[in-house]
Amino acid sequence: FDVPEELFHDQSKKEVKCIHNNQFSPRELLIWYGEMMMAKCGGPSFFVDIARKKIERALGENKIVIVTDLRTPIETYAMMELGARVFYINRENHLGPLAADAHFTESGVYVSKGVLEASSYQHYTEIDNNCLLSDTTLQILHDIQQILI
Repeated sequence: FDVPEELFHDQSKKEVKCIHNNQFSPRELLIWYGEMMMAKCGGPSFFVDIARKKIERALGENKIVIVTDLRTPIETYAMMELGARVFYINRENHLGPLAADAHFTESGVYVSKGVLEASSYQHYTEIDNNCLLSDTTLQILHDIQQILI
C-alpha cells in the first residue's frame, strides 16, 4: 500500500485520513486488512491460532510471553486455555466515551474484562491506572515478581 511505517506508530497520525486520496486512516487500513485476512484465511480465529502456536512454542522454550490488548472473547478464551496470567489495566476514567463511529473492537477490552470476571478466572488481576503512572508501574512490577517467585 506504500504507506510510511511511522504513520502506524505515531498516535497523532494513525487516525488521520491520508491513504488512497485521503479516504482511509492507517488504523482503518489495518482494520480492513485484518478483517479481509480473517474472511479469506480461516475465520475469526485466524490470528488467534497463529498467536497460540507462537506462544506455545515460546513457552516450550521457557520464555516469558506478554500479550497486550485482548479485545475479543476468542482472544481472551485462548489466553485462559493457555493458563495465562491476565492483567486488566483499568484506565476507564481517562478513556472517556467511545466515538460513535468506533470499530466494534474498540469496546473489546471491556468485553474481555467481562469474560474474565464472569468466568471467575483465577489468574486475573485488575490494576488501577487512573492514578500516577509510577504507582501503576510499581503495582505491575510487584504482580510480575509474585508470579516469578
